[in-house]
Amino acid sequence: MIGFVYIWYDLNRKMFYVGSHVGNVNDGYVCSNKRMLQAYKKRPHTFKRRVLVLITDGNKKDVQLAEQQWLDMIDDSELSTSQNKMAG
Repeated sequence: MIGFVYIWYDLNRKMFYVGSHVGNVNDGYVCSNKRMLQAYKKRPHTFKRRVLVLITDGNKKDVQLAEQQWLDMIDDSELSTSQNKMAG
């Protein structure tokens, strides 16, 4: 496995956060978004994470492309952050 795509659900705000990580599912990674990470650190019991897909072949770009496929399925208004498209 080179990485995975995950989704967090904020039970308080009823919002989703989709991201990806190059690394192991069990390495303790939460996310890279500062606002989301601050909220998680304050109230981790109000967040639920699900791994959407494991990426076993390819590279970091393949992980990012898989993340974008999932982001495209969620309406921007349901996402915790306003950035729903890959840069570049």
